[in-house]
Amino acid sequence: EAGYSQTVLLDDPEPRQFTIVNDDGTISSFSEESDKTTHSFIFSANLLYTPSATTSIDTGASQSNAVDSSGEAIIVRTIYTNISQQFCDKLQGVLGGRFVQFNEGASVSDPTERYEASVSLKYLLSEAVALSFGYSYVNYDSGDSAGVTRFTDSDYEGNRIFVTLDTGFVATR
Repeated sequence: EAGYSQTVLLDDPEPRQFTIVNDDGTISSFSEESDKTTHSFIFSANLLYTPSATTSIDTGASQSNAVDSSGEAIIVRTIYTNISQQFCDKLQGVLGGRFVQFNEGASVSDPTERYEASVSLKYLLSEAVALSFGYSYVNYDSGDSAGVTRFTDSDYEGNRIFVTLDTGFVATR
């Protein structure tokens, strides 16, 4: 699917104020006007390939509009791949990766980037309960060489080991 998105704010947005500490220790402040209207191309595409009854590969890409934590319009681009393998009736493994870019408006220059990868095993304890074990990695790059961006989080890497217990409802006839 593909389309065109136009966002128009009813009120004029407030200018954004930035204060940064320069490498030499001095402080600089500046403001930036926000656009009242943004335009962007949006799309979503995915491919699900099942080479066998127990294996599936899901890959895709998308570009969409969102709103960041300060209420500003942003564009989000995502590319992902997930590989799932059913080992037996109760055990499934999943390997996945995702690359995400965030940027203000519809700009493609100097985006904030996030890389994610994970691997997990899911074991069905019953028809409605599953126990999962896994590992995930994330790398977040704020993208702005000057250190000033609307995504003010600093760069980081994360490693996580997780255990989840999933439960749901089972339909009976």
